[in-house]
Amino acid sequence: MTDEKRSLRQKDFWAALALMAASAGLLFKTLEIPFFQARAAGIADGKWYNSAAIVPYMVFGLLFVLSVTLLVISIRGDGLPTRADLEKIAAQARAPLFQKFCIICLMLLAYIFGLVPRVDFTLATALVMMALTYGFYEGRMRPAILSLILVLLPSVYAMIVHFPSEQWAKPHDDDIVTLIGFVVLVGVALVEAIRTHGSLPGYLRYVPIISFFTPLLLVIAMAFGFHQNVPNRTGLLFSQIEYHYYVTLKPLLDGRKD
Repeated sequence: MTDEKRSLRQKDFWAALALMAASAGLLFKTLEIPFFQARAAGIADGKWYNSAAIVPYMVFGLLFVLSVTLLVISIRGDGLPTRADLEKIAAQARAPLFQKFCIICLMLLAYIFGLVPRVDFTLATALVMMALTYGFYEGRMRPAILSLILVLLPSVYAMIVHFPSEQWAKPHDDDIVTLIGFVVLVGVALVEAIRTHGSLPGYLRYVPIISFFTPLLLVIAMAFGFHQNVPNRTGLLFSQIEYHYYVTLKPLLDGRKD
């Protein structure tokens, strides 16, 4: 077997594992859709062929079967990684570029699944924007790790304290923790940059301001300019903005001042 064909079979091996994981996860989520207690036109119906889960089961089931087939073909075609291949992969995983990629992925996962559903949009976005800019602007690993820690802490707190969706609009303790995380990150960035460079880098003079006011102006434009729904309208900042817009500002603009 040529090296090129073996390389293709190895890629098939990893692709098959990724497809198996994705299809298995989607099948697991499909279990949440009633199958034998289906509903047709809003009316309870015990006939399974009326269930909305049929198509997802078929699609994701076929995807799982195809991924298993691809895995078998890759193994038969000498695509199973050898010890030397695994050592090469481990060496690549220790490379700074791959580690930074993993850090960015963790930040985005924390932002999407931990912060955005539960925390005020402005505070969550400001924290992540500040972390991404400070963590990767200079290319050093220490700022990236510090940024990751200060993003994960509020995210983990929000998920632990307010995990179910019915608790996402609960008291603003997770908003306050996120705000503290943003302030601490700005302080750490300033102190660490001065300690490293002897003076404050120019970009750090503007990044905290841009990180905060960009999502703030965006959410205001979305909510009141384009009348679009925004994440977590009960957030610490947006709830106050929305209140004063309708109670204080809008009556003045409409000429209905008390």
